[in-house]
Amino acid sequence: MSGTSDAQMVIDDTFAEWGHAATYAPPGGQPGDPITILVDLRDEGARPDDGRPQAGQISLQVRKSEVVAPATRGVFAFDNRTVTIVNRPKLDDEEGLVWTMWAE
Repeated sequence: MSGTSDAQMVIDDTFAEWGHAATYAPPGGQPGDPITILVDLRDEGARPDDGRPQAGQISLQVRKSEVVAPATRGVFAFDNRTVTIVNRPKLDDEEGLVWTMWAE
């Protein structure tokens, strides 16, 4: 099995275990098909005992296979809340399989 296939399996397992059902709407667009996202309510630089992120920001991750190109001002809806992407999403895993971004 290739490295990318192995990485994809690990990512899929992580999203299956810890993911939240969501939808994504690009800026000015309509929500698409259901997707799964990972949500971290803490600041990336915070320790677990630091509590909630500053200014209400959260970190989100979505698989590139589900949202090919999320954009700044795009909107995710999950768990009865709606958040807007506030930075430029980046692919920062080695295989480029998961988008990471801030939202509020």
